Order: sequence, then structure tokens, then C-alpha cells
Amino acid sequence: MATDKIINQPNFLVAGAAKCGTTSLYHYLRQHPDVYMSPIKEPNHFSTDIVPENFSAEYKIYERSKI
Repeated sequence: MATDKIINQPNFLVAGAAKCGTTSLYHYLRQHPDVYMSPIKEPNHFSTDIVPENFSAEYKIYERSKI
């Protein structure tokens, strides 16, 4: 069954240490019309021990929206 809805899903992962330019890379890639970037730069997708109360207000909103 064909669908007209396009679902954006990650197809690559950028990993980097602190202070190595990942924030700049995120913002540069986000400007390109053919690149989908997560609305949150560090969604902690692979972390199972995340406690949202310890993170920024932006991250808390993101975590609550997944429920």
C-alpha cells in the first residue's frame, strides 16, 4: 500500500567529543534543504539510563512528547 506521508528517519550518526565542532556541523547540516536533522542536537537515542529531570527544559519537552 502506497502512502503519501514521508517519515524522516536518521540515516547517519555523528559522534564527537566535547569541543570538537559537532555543534557547528549540526547547524551547517540543518541549513541544507535535503538534510533532515533532529530538532534536538543531542537526543540521547542510544542511552537507556537518561533521567529527563537532569536535562534542559528543551529536552524535557522532547521526552514528554514521545509519550
